[in-house]
Amino acid sequence: MKKSGPAYVLRWAYNRIRWEFAKRRMHDTTTPTANHEFNNAAIEAAFLQAVSSYKMQSWSGNIKLIRPPLVGKWHVGEGRWIDDERAYVLHDNDWGQFTPQIEVIEVPGDHDSMVLEPNVRVMAAKIKPIIEAAQ
Repeated sequence: MKKSGPAYVLRWAYNRIRWEFAKRRMHDTTTPTANHEFNNAAIEAAFLQAVSSYKMQSWSGNIKLIRPPLVGKWHVGEGRWIDDERAYVLHDNDWGQFTPQIEVIEVPGDHDSMVLEPNVRVMAAKIKPIIEAAQ
């Protein structure tokens, strides 16, 4: 609050309202859509329900994590960072606790733009040899 001042309260209220609307949208998935329409709310609701009930287990196989560059806002010591949503930024997105054999592959962009042109070409070039090796 010291850094943001009074704007902190407004930003908190804005985020809380967005969260409430998103929560209500998840429960309103009964609206019929045409077969060709893309229903983001229903997909998001199904994803959140699946995530909340899934129990992660250890796995001894190899994992390739493809992610954009990390963005940390506050340095909290010993190479640790916190992002603007007050979550720790972890090199392996916290997958290391489930598998010791993880390789992190960094691609350009952010969470959304890494799958869009031109960044998706870089990602495809990095994925291609992984798929070929697995076949």
